[in-house]
Amino acid sequence: MDNTFVGIHHDMDTQKQFMKLAHVVSSIGITFLSANAVFLELADQPYWISSNIVDSIFRFCIPVFFMMPGISLLEMIDIQDLKPYFKSRFWMSVVPYAAWSLIGMLFNVFYLKSVPASNMNAVFITNGLLNGSLFSIFWFFIPLFGIELSMPLFAAVPEEKRIKVFSYLFFTGVLVNLVIPFVIEVFHLPIYFPIQVLAIAGYMIYIPASYMVAKYPFSKRQRYLVYVLGLLSLFAMIYMTQILSLDEGAINLTYKGYLSLPTFVYSFAVFLLLKNIAPKVMGNPGVSRVITFMRGYTFCFYLEHKFLFDFLTRTFHFNVYSAWYRFGMPFLAFPVVVLFTWVLRKIPGVKRIVP
Repeated sequence: MDNTFVGIHHDMDTQKQFMKLAHVVSSIGITFLSANAVFLELADQPYWISSNIVDSIFRFCIPVFFMMPGISLLEMIDIQDLKPYFKSRFWMSVVPYAAWSLIGMLFNVFYLKSVPASNMNAVFITNGLLNGSLFSIFWFFIPLFGIELSMPLFAAVPEEKRIKVFSYLFFTGVLVNLVIPFVIEVFHLPIYFPIQVLAIAGYMIYIPASYMVAKYPFSKRQRYLVYVLGLLSLFAMIYMTQILSLDEGAINLTYKGYLSLPTFVYSFAVFLLLKNIAPKVMGNPGVSRVITFMRGYTFCFYLEHKFLFDFLTRTFHFNVYSAWYRFGMPFLAFPVVVLFTWVLRKIPGVKRIVP
């Protein structure tokens, strides 16, 4: 057998295992973020300090969610025929988002009663669908759609030139879009810096980042340097967010906004770590079976877990500040979401919204 073919097949299999692990870890992370939403209620109390730590540790899950399309979607796009790509994105992303957003709106209006029923008009619904506000946790779908719409542009780069082009975009984008604005903000420099690498502005920076993780030949020393920078970034996220927030009397996200330099570096380090431990983790047959099973429900974790949390909290008057809630609810979420999704997938038509 051709050794080149064997190598390519092995790389594809390794990448597939990496993606499975990344999907599962990030979906678990999002449940911890939701269970520790009291982080958004600033208080000089032990529960807030611990929730800040948990929120910082699992901050990577949303950036990882944005990075995964840079690997999985890039390989599936045929630039000569984009219809299959956009058809798959419509059914796999747009339809579930729209359906669960409308369900979330009804849930807020009639169960949580957090939104007046009089708000439900065509303008409110259209606006909510376009900006992700019908059910607040779905905000991340909006930048995801922007990423998915942009992927054909990146796929148009010939494969033999991708590492050079993506490396340029990565290093230039990190410097111009992240490092310089962060330094200006942190040190309160009287500098107006409007320049950006527009091709990867905003959340698009995570696309070249994901390609770098997947394809760049990091040496062992370079990997360890990334890990150290990731740990230092995590420490800065935890410590500086606590210091600045308590000092200002409001949540300060300078160090842990999803487009802040520390969050980016930390998330990049976690993604790189997942790639490098994936062969060993997935090489264990038992662990591999569990991860593979969970992978079939990860997207539904994103879609459904907040409904479960809100329903249980309101119905049983759970104390969202307690440690058991903030650390125990994520473990309750998985079996309930799996069972609920399994039932929904048995219903014709409905299974479209639980891919």
